[in-house]
Amino acid sequence: MTFTPDQVEATDADRASAVLAANYSQNRLAVHNSDSPFAMQWQRRTLGELNIASLRFGAPVSIDQAPTSFLLVSTQLQGGATIQTPGGVYSGGSGLVMIDSLEERIHKAFSADSWRLHVQFPLGMIEDARVAYHGHRPGKPLRFDAMLQAGGSAQVRWISFLNLMMTYLSGTAPELDARCVGFLQQSALFTLMHALDGDQLDGFRLQAFTPRHVKRAEGYIRERLHSDIKLADIANAVGVSIRSLSEGFQRALQQSPMQYVKALRLDAARNELLSTDPERLVSEVAEAWGFNHLGRFSEQYRLRFGELPSHTPRK
Repeated sequence: MTFTPDQVEATDADRASAVLAANYSQNRLAVHNSDSPFAMQWQRRTLGELNIASLRFGAPVSIDQAPTSFLLVSTQLQGGATIQTPGGVYSGGSGLVMIDSLEERIHKAFSADSWRLHVQFPLGMIEDARVAYHGHRPGKPLRFDAMLQAGGSAQVRWISFLNLMMTYLSGTAPELDARCVGFLQQSALFTLMHALDGDQLDGFRLQAFTPRHVKRAEGYIRERLHSDIKLADIANAVGVSIRSLSEGFQRALQQSPMQYVKALRLDAARNELLSTDPERLVSEVAEAWGFNHLGRFSEQYRLRFGELPSHTPRK
């Protein structure tokens, strides 16, 4: 894959953060301990009003990111990502499709081999598409969930479109004329809108379907994160079988209910470590969030954040 003319390489985290802030939104970027050296590679190409960009870091990183002023659809091409939003935590590998928030700060964590493809839509283009679809400007603001459902039609169609688009943007492809650019731009917009179910197009709500019992289970878990949570308790609380609960979480969030619990607790433990005094023991924080075996906690923490909890900077 070749992108021209915008191309930046950075081995300094501050410079990398500045590049991302200039092109996306304000952020705090942290590089975690790894055998792989940090080497951000960011490449961008314009396609009419769209910006298409490739992003790699070369080492495990986490990013606290402010809301964007445009619609950014990110597709994981390689490696793993975990996205923490006010509405939930989403994890996945190749094929994970995320939409950045226009309203809330979000936290992202990427593996050393992470490689992402960004498609950036101006909000004006999206609003014009809503007017064209409805025949008038809808009164409801543009809102969406953070992830396209894994294996759902929206995800499948979006990835199929990306494969088509990249055949035009590859280094061996001829220079695009205005008609081809217009076709690809409209195809991107059409795919984004019409890959969704018809009822979600009302008001153009870009929303991955999350079953009601999964949403209720998420709320139940968050309210009892300090408690001893069992799978059967979650299922009983939302009135479904363990099998239905597990299948719902796997389809909607690409993880099991107990993996979701563990991810939330690890994130909570990290937030507490970042904000607590250096004198407080890691074991105290781990135990407060339900991790009774310090060795296992440290390994799970390292796998999620790319560093040991003892290496996490304190306030």
